[in-house]
Amino acid sequence: MTARIIDTEQTTAGTYAKGFFINACIAFAIAMFFFLAAGTFFKGESHASTVMMGWGLLVASIVSSALQVVFFTPALIKRMGYPTRATLFGICFYPVLAGIGALFSWFPMEYPAAWISFTVIYLLILGILSLVFSRMYKRQIKTLDENLAAYKRQHQR
Repeated sequence: MTARIIDTEQTTAGTYAKGFFINACIAFAIAMFFFLAAGTFFKGESHASTVMMGWGLLVASIVSSALQVVFFTPALIKRMGYPTRATLFGICFYPVLAGIGALFSWFPMEYPAAWISFTVIYLLILGILSLVFSRMYKRQIKTLDENLAAYKRQHQR
């Protein structure tokens, strides 16, 4: 068995940066979980809504991640275009997010303006993220197609 040697010349700064941010996100998530748990047990009345907001965001993050696995990976849906995936994700995530918002009192449920604002903000965020990821996806496809064409030209000789 050959021991693997870390080759620093093959690793780019971007790879290090990506690893740094992933580790920072993991550390933040773990810390927030423990801070929420501590806040739940030691909160005063003035901080109860803030702690509940945090738990609601944690639940929303978990559900969002699960729905992203369903709609944006081939784990369950093998062949489907990105616009259809994004639309189905948005349709499924909105009622879940609204339910979590109602359960954890993110905004006053008895005011229609709060629901309208929630819905408009949700649709804006979904639309902007869909556009950004759609452009990234198209750029990636273009790069892959160009690389494949170059590979075919090189190996046809």
